[in-house]
Amino acid sequence: MLGTQISLIAASSLVACACWLSGCSPIAGQWQFREVNRVKSPGGEVDAVLVVADAGATTSQASLVILVAANQQVGTTKPKEYDVVFRADHLKNLHVIWKQPQLLDIQYDEARISQFKNLWEVWGTRTASYAVEVRLDPMTSDFSVPLEDRMSHPVLGSAPAQLLNSNK
Repeated sequence: MLGTQISLIAASSLVACACWLSGCSPIAGQWQFREVNRVKSPGGEVDAVLVVADAGATTSQASLVILVAANQQVGTTKPKEYDVVFRADHLKNLHVIWKQPQLLDIQYDEARISQFKNLWEVWGTRTASYAVEVRLDPMTSDFSVPLEDRMSHPVLGSAPAQLLNSNK
């Protein structure tokens, strides 16, 4: 019995070390943010900033749309979460288009969207604010979630009814 416990502890330690050395740990997988494009609103008050986030080989690259006051810098170590209006990976053909000074359209063919806000506000004083509406606009009439993200995963199985009924 004691030999089995020691073997289990040793095996667990070996797996943890291998994972850490291969880059699975938070220390090795530090997120890096890089600004790749900036689109100024028609009135010039707000910038829509496209940022690419990468944590290394063990994660997929994420794309973020961040709204900031004109010419304001975006944090490259960690952007302000309340300015992030869109975050997705597995993204194809992203276009950020200002339709009007306070209306931003995010167009894409495919994306696995993990975060979206349709309203961004900045307050100048307690009684005055500036707001931008954000819209998602998938450019396909069919599915916009990538096929690999819609497919069944071996861990989960293939039948949604079985998954839903197993939680009862």
